Order: sequence, then C-alpha cells, then structure tokens
Amino acid sequence: QYQNMSKEHLLDVTDLAPPAPLQAALLALESLPEGDYLRLLVSREPVFLYPLLLVQGFAHETRNHATENCEVLIWHAGDVLAERAVRRGAG
Repeated sequence: QYQNMSKEHLLDVTDLAPPAPLQAALLALESLPEGDYLRLLVSREPVFLYPLLLVQGFAHETRNHATENCEVLIWHAGDVLAERAVRRGAG
C-alpha cells in the first residue's frame, strides 16, 4: 500500500538571496526519489530555474499566492504518481 504513496519534500528558501534559492533547489532535486515531489517556497518566481528543470527532466507547476511568496511544485517528468499527488493538492 505504501508504494502508492507520494511524499512531499519541503524546501523553504524565502529568506535566501539569489542565486542561493536556485542552487538549493537544484541540489535538493539531485536526490529526489521517483514518486516524490519538491515543494519549493521562494520569495519571487524563479524564472531562471524553469529552463534548468526542463533540461534536467523535471516538470513543475507554479502557484502564486496573494502574499509575496511563490510556490513551485517539482517532480520527475513522466512520474504519474508524483503528478497525481500534486494535482490532488491543488484542490
């Protein structure tokens, strides 16, 4: 039953100045297991991260909030389990 569970990894880099948030996200993604996803909390939309995610085989969904912070959910492209967990959390 546990093999169908996706785990969220939270990385809050809202207090870091660029380029530290991008570097921290890339480092965290190096060890992200299949089936899991990273919830990245940043102080501004990480536009420079998006092309790097694409090249490294990750998919993402960005959620801007009424506050200053931005949330980016990142998972391995084609990872149906992780994508489903992200979509469930969108409701």
